[in-house]
Amino acid sequence: MISTPPLTAAAPQVRSATVLVNGHRLHYRSAGSGPVVLLVHGIAGSGATWKRLLQPLAQGHRVIALDLLGHGLSAKPRGDYSLAGHASVVRDFLDALGIADVSAVGHSYGGGVVMQLLYQYPERVNRLVLISSGGLGPEVTPLLRLAAVQVAEPLTRYVLRAAMALPAGGRVPRRLRDAVWPRRIEDFLPAMAEPGGCAAFFNTVRGVIDFRGQRIDATGRLPHVRDTPVLAIWGDADRILPVAHIRTLEAVATAQLHVLPRVGHFPHEERAEEVTALIQDFLAQPRRRPARPLHATA
Repeated sequence: MISTPPLTAAAPQVRSATVLVNGHRLHYRSAGSGPVVLLVHGIAGSGATWKRLLQPLAQGHRVIALDLLGHGLSAKPRGDYSLAGHASVVRDFLDALGIADVSAVGHSYGGGVVMQLLYQYPERVNRLVLISSGGLGPEVTPLLRLAAVQVAEPLTRYVLRAAMALPAGGRVPRRLRDAVWPRRIEDFLPAMAEPGGCAAFFNTVRGVIDFRGQRIDATGRLPHVRDTPVLAIWGDADRILPVAHIRTLEAVATAQLHVLPRVGHFPHEERAEEVTALIQDFLAQPRRRPARPLHATA
């Protein structure tokens, strides 16, 4: 078991801020100073998903957890919610903050975004961390395949109105949560219920998924990452994206692959200390390092 050192009494303060990018408000949380680590969440998520990693990683780094366009507290305009569109917005976001390059960390859909950022703007990404990443195989939970069907959007709007009318600000009964999504779905109900939030969600889903599964396949582009250090982390109990997808990255000579036993789709929430320690170790390594074999972390 890898353990991460406890936070010191002077733990870096987390700040919340917004910046205008191409006329749209982007919200982000940040802490620390030094080389920049950019954290990118998955579909229907926000930068809040990184709350247990932000301060520990900020000891020696400037860590930024972005709410992607259409998510969290960021604007939700009509627009381009494709992977390429998100990558372009992230590039413009970094420009707005005066940041030249980052170590990019992406979870689920965010993994696809940071890979796309590397493909489009290789000079902006010096390291890549993929956590339960999308884009590495067609298989995906049936829930998201259903979400890609056109009739799902009006149905979801109806369910959202009903859920937000529940007591306690839209709390969803545990049985329903577990049946629909393996985490607290009320965490992202408010953002989806905002004007444009539901449309942004479905536009994002349809950009990468159809009723057969993931439409975007990064396999053909993996040669583009051959000179970039890669850390991949996955849970062996992932019900959203199967752990077998991590083996796609065995073709990348610079990749270090870690499978966490008894962990689902959110390793950075379920085993935050261990994931933090893996990322800290990865960031501390020399830029070029021989690949490590796939192994399970107890």
